[in-house]
Amino acid sequence: MLKREGDYSSLKLIDFGFVLSVERGGNFEQSCGTAGFIAPELYSETSKYNEKCEVFSIGVIFYKLLTGEHPFEAETFREICRLNIEC
Repeated sequence: MLKREGDYSSLKLIDFGFVLSVERGGNFEQSCGTAGFIAPELYSETSKYNEKCEVFSIGVIFYKLLTGEHPFEAETFREICRLNIEC
């Protein structure tokens, strides 16, 4: 998020409400995050995941910073989720 519109030097990373501390190699079972930014694995109710899913989220952030666009543009929340799952 930009603190000041159009001022890219005011970039702020936000929303760390679900931050957890875990041991390396541990698995998570509870899915959380923002549609369009989370790894596709998190949409599965049966899949456990680990910290490597964070790399996907960082990739989405970098993509948006570099292009100015979101990789999963859609008109509805359901469509964003579908595109995110299919990637």
